[in-house]
Amino acid sequence: MLLALGVAPAAFLAVFYAWPFLTLIARAVASPDETTVLERASTARIVWFTAWQAVLSTLLTIALGLLPAYVLARFRFLGRRLLGGLLTAAFVLPTVVMGAAFLALLPPSLERGVVAILAAHVTFNLAVVVRTVGAVWQHLPEDMEAAAATLGASPARVWREITLPLLRPALLAAASIIFVFTFTSYGVVRVLGGAGRATIEVEIWRRATQLGDTTGAALLAIGQLVVIGAEVWWSSWQQRRHSRALALRPLARGRRPRRGRERVTVTVTAALITVVVLAPLGALVERSLRARSWYSLEAWRRS
Repeated sequence: MLLALGVAPAAFLAVFYAWPFLTLIARAVASPDETTVLERASTARIVWFTAWQAVLSTLLTIALGLLPAYVLARFRFLGRRLLGGLLTAAFVLPTVVMGAAFLALLPPSLERGVVAILAAHVTFNLAVVVRTVGAVWQHLPEDMEAAAATLGASPARVWREITLPLLRPALLAAASIIFVFTFTSYGVVRVLGGAGRATIEVEIWRRATQLGDTTGAALLAIGQLVVIGAEVWWSSWQQRRHSRALALRPLARGRRPRRGRERVTVTVTAALITVVVLAPLGALVERSLRARSWYSLEAWRRS
């Protein structure tokens, strides 16, 4: 019975997914244009731009996401769930919408280019750091950090020798996810990239739909899959290598900030999250209501 139930889905996947995909790959590999496509200077520039903007986007997102991950994981305060919901809402939005939001927010001098792409990528992927790293941070026992501080360790040393090693697998997992999203970025780069700024994903679309070069598109897609597969394998290996056996204690609701410094940290972080998420979305709404002389619903009526 179970075998019979699995035949139909397997056949569907084989006919409508595996067969066309493998056929496309076979044609691409056997094509005489293979070396021509891969050796073009334009292809090298696209691959290089895709790689370095993905690495930089990943590093910026991890660096900027640690503070909100810590605050939302460790502290209980008014509006905590709302802030987490805002970050999640930004993450689930279509990338084209996020690109259009930053197009409406940024000044003309910055609305297209690397700065706009990085800003949109960071805002879009902050939720990955908060959810992935924060989920582990929430359960780390604070008594280890307190004991180290009591023995004279500075906050920087506590972070470097205790907290960071315990969070490293979660950080690697978050970085891996963000790298995949930014390396395969299409909507954000398509809207904000401007002339001369294209990722491999955008180039695949251009070759397949604008130039009719399905062979070149397939070759780029294969290369992209190889890079992503290698990155996921390396990340999984590093996570296993740096994992630590630890009896985690649940801190389901966190604790209220006690000292003045903690209150300031929570307040500033909450304000920054709100501004970072709502500013581009608010600018998008404002742009949709802007008319020639004032605000109106004319654009909404026409659409």
